[in-house]
Amino acid sequence: MLEGDADGRGKRRINGAEAEVVQRIFRLFAEGVSPRAIAKRLNADGVPGPEGRLWQDTTIRGQVERGTGILNNAIYAGRLEWNRCSYVKDPETGKRVARPNPPEAWEVVEVPELRIVDAALWERVKERQASISFEITRDDQGNALNRAHRRKFLLSGLLTCGCCGAGYTIMGKELYGCSGRRRKGNCANDRTISRFDIERRVLTGLKERLLAPELVREFVDSFRAGVEAATADREANRRTRERELAAVERKIAGILKAIEDGLYHESMKERLTILEADKARLLAEAEESDADLPSVLLHPQLSDRTHPVSAAVRLPSSSRAAVRAGGSAAGRRCGPARRPATPAGQLR
Repeated sequence: MLEGDADGRGKRRINGAEAEVVQRIFRLFAEGVSPRAIAKRLNADGVPGPEGRLWQDTTIRGQVERGTGILNNAIYAGRLEWNRCSYVKDPETGKRVARPNPPEAWEVVEVPELRIVDAALWERVKERQASISFEITRDDQGNALNRAHRRKFLLSGLLTCGCCGAGYTIMGKELYGCSGRRRKGNCANDRTISRFDIERRVLTGLKERLLAPELVREFVDSFRAGVEAATADREANRRTRERELAAVERKIAGILKAIEDGLYHESMKERLTILEADKARLLAEAEESDADLPSVLLHPQLSDRTHPVSAAVRLPSSSRAAVRAGGSAAGRRCGPARRPATPAGQLR
């Protein structure tokens, strides 16, 4: 909450209700409760999170080295800290990446009037954080390189819970489950499914439904019809442009002939400039039209050639390597099927 100071600027003031929530979080963590369990308790009690959102474990634990998260916010211990991180732009993604600065580069100001957590409780939390933490090696973009970095599978990021819409992620050993239930405790869906089972279902559906010869034949026919229609439109536009270009060139030639015959007038210069611009526009449109030609053409007998591909799309029950090998190629092409609303406790 803010109030005006003598200079008319904003001034920090403790929000009593929110301070009680912060103290509760610190006490629970110091007593051995995990950030995930704390988030579930707060959501179950109807305590609003930051900006009115639901609590998540990451909101509470944050990152110690960056000073983020409830448990690492030094202002609760009566300190204002600046310059904990530097932000640089990743040239590959264009996104800003935070990089922790060394402690000697920090700027710290003591503000004891803003302390919410007493020194003893703060130190207990820091001690527990140190006891359960482990060293994380990161690459230049800040991505974890050790066991905290999750592996990617065939359906990673593509599954959602049919009850709350949260992602279905790996919960335990090769099992997918609702991340909303696990991290926030706000979903009643406790069902899990084997990674191999769901991958087999998806690949079977791909084989039996998307690669059926009649569907491929319909796609080929629709594609060819679309290409033919676009080609006819392009041809009609080309003939129109050729007629317009020929007319413009005749007018330009007429003006130049008049100038050569000594019939120059000041208005001819302006008219010639307009005609040259029209000519350049028509030539540019012709080049753009040629660039629109389809770069991929379909074989007319493609539907008869889908059987070998369909036979190759299978998941041997005894081969885990097949899933990982297929993930890089098929993972970008296969998405979760769009289905009607799913009853509670089921996947979609």
